[in-house]
Amino acid sequence: MADLTNYDETIEKTLAQVRAIGENLHERIRRDEFIYVALPFLMFRRFDEVIGSEMGDLVNYAREHDDLELKDLDERIRAMAPFETYNSSGLSLKGLAQDKSKQDIRFRDYLNGFSVNVRRLLASLRFHSIFPSLVRFVLLGDVCNAFSAEEIEVDAFHMPTSAYEKFLLKLVAEANASSPNGDCGIGEDIVARMVRATGEIRRIEPGSTASLEAFENASMVRTDPELLAQKLEAQKKAAEAAVEKTIEDSDNENNE
Repeated sequence: MADLTNYDETIEKTLAQVRAIGENLHERIRRDEFIYVALPFLMFRRFDEVIGSEMGDLVNYAREHDDLELKDLDERIRAMAPFETYNSSGLSLKGLAQDKSKQDIRFRDYLNGFSVNVRRLLASLRFHSIFPSLVRFVLLGDVCNAFSAEEIEVDAFHMPTSAYEKFLLKLVAEANASSPNGDCGIGEDIVARMVRATGEIRRIEPGSTASLEAFENASMVRTDPELLAQKLEAQKKAAEAAVEKTIEDSDNENNE
């Protein structure tokens, strides 16, 4: 495991912030149930940092180029997303926190936009049993605001993968200690799946054009496979030419 010494302070600070959120909500959310709120929302917050902008680009691309009805958009993006983990809704936790209009309906759209692996993970985290209570007791807005705050630094820069896993395991250990039977039901396997879900996303660097290129390629597979083959062949030849030029330049420098 990587050296986590430099991140211990961040882990402890974030644990204290999450505890404070739990204390602020404890009159409306039981302490032994708070872990089923905290873990999903911490995961949503981390998703904001790693897939928010890229998936937004893909959703916008689909809307601009495919002229689809909204009901067809989700299925199309699911079929074409170049990530194992994604959200096809075009929404984010921060965006939902800032825009209060029809928040519960839009949050359901956000949940339904996640890839299958995330929706199964949410079921393991018991989120589908706790979410109705957040809506019924008008808590959704408060929870969105709390976990989207800038102070919650669970992004990959402040808390890389190993530190993020350590942080989650500590949070679960605290929940176990305060649980009536000493076990909140969230095992290390579920924590590992949470970590893996956000880790699987970084196959394409944020801010690059690769995500849109992959999206275009996926679209071509379904609409014009011959055109895609021509495009990929052209890309291959361009890459080979670049390598040959590099070798040639190097040889020229050596001869000089």
